[in-house]
Amino acid sequence: MNQPDLKTILESMDIPASRLDITPGNVSWLLRNLQVRNGEHPDIRLAMHHLRNFRRVAAGMNPKPFKTQD
Repeated sequence: MNQPDLKTILESMDIPASRLDITPGNVSWLLRNLQVRNGEHPDIRLAMHHLRNFRRVAAGMNPKPFKTQD
């Protein structure tokens, strides 16, 4: 199965349009607030994974692979 990219996932969620740009400030905001209105979204785990990896790479760390639920 092909996984959607972060931008596509975010566009299908209930978040302010100004938070769709993937910037360090927006990533921090999204990590704190994304699950409030989107906790039941089918791709919430994948979106949070992408956001955490963005933060890891920005800090000079290696990204982690996404683990699907069985």
